[in-house]
Amino acid sequence: MNDFSAYELEPSVLFVGENVHFVSFASDSSVFTASTLEPQNYLKIYNLISSAGSVDNESSKAIGKTLTLSPRSSNEYKISGEPTKLTTETTSQLGFCSTSQGDVFFVNKLLEETSEARGVMTHIWKNVHANMASSNTFDQKFTSLVSFGDNNTIALMQTDDYSKVQRVKNPSGSVPFCCRFSSANCILTGDLLGHNVLFDLREQSTPLKFAPPQSANKTRHFSKNMVSGVTCLDVKPDQPDVVACGMENGEVYMWDLRNVSSPVSYFEGHERSLWDIKFHPSNCALLYTASENGELWQWGSSQSKSTTDFLSRSQLNMSSASTNQNARNGPSNHDVWNSSTNEICVDSLLPENNVFGVLSLSVMNSNLVCAVRNQSVFVFSGISF
Repeated sequence: MNDFSAYELEPSVLFVGENVHFVSFASDSSVFTASTLEPQNYLKIYNLISSAGSVDNESSKAIGKTLTLSPRSSNEYKISGEPTKLTTETTSQLGFCSTSQGDVFFVNKLLEETSEARGVMTHIWKNVHANMASSNTFDQKFTSLVSFGDNNTIALMQTDDYSKVQRVKNPSGSVPFCCRFSSANCILTGDLLGHNVLFDLREQSTPLKFAPPQSANKTRHFSKNMVSGVTCLDVKPDQPDVVACGMENGEVYMWDLRNVSSPVSYFEGHERSLWDIKFHPSNCALLYTASENGELWQWGSSQSKSTTDFLSRSQLNMSSASTNQNARNGPSNHDVWNSSTNEICVDSLLPENNVFGVLSLSVMNSNLVCAVRNQSVFVFSGISF
């Protein structure tokens, strides 16, 4: 593991010449992107290359090695409408993308590399919500895909049987904006009315709906009668009952799905909407957030290399946490995130003069990529975890 923090790293930047909205690692050495607001939008694959210009999976983990995206994509796929979400499964190098026209695209990168039909999708599920309804958000786990439409329907698909698309009514009354599987059978959504809804796909009963207390949801960015929406969420990899939710007002809420009477904790930090939130897949004591005001933050304790459970209810208290001296506009904490130290450090990764919104991020091992609203993709290599 490396011995320096993310804020000490100089990212590389590639101006891709299109409005990349989503980025996600396909593997240690490649990244999927999805563009939006273009005459023709694309799902693309870029290789990560070293400063010397060659792809090297092992050297990508070396201390001080600078990585960037290759100037040109290695493969690209036309997609219909606007992408609404991109997700990947890095073990098998799978990419999935949903669109505003209700299509869900599937690329098996390893299969495509051995195929003569380059640039051809592995599979496309067309119009999964019927009547050209948008797929607002979706997620994938194992062989299952679940999509939530803007017409109050849920579509269920399988990667091992393309012919089956099961369409059911969404019984929650919520129109999801974001979602994540918390287990093989349960999926959590967030909507722009501030609600989270937990669906059990094995049951037809009314799903569990919850939201922050009204008093906690009054913010400096919204009038007294407005509610902040849930714009992004992530499930803690080593504790699938623990969820981090990024809000439209820049706050972060932590929930324990075993008891949703109130959030485990919440933090004020960013001044604008959060567009993405991710736990580090290899060290869940680290959390990353991307916001509309151009901020990309790494959250963690002063001992963030440990794998301690930072959401233990019994040890949380209401003291204010100090921040790292390198953090820019650090958070005002209403609860302690990491129970082992009672201190949260926030490192600001992007330059202070960046004013363009950070739309999405992806982190894998010591590398992080993010898409910025000025048609650029930043790559950080050598992040300590």
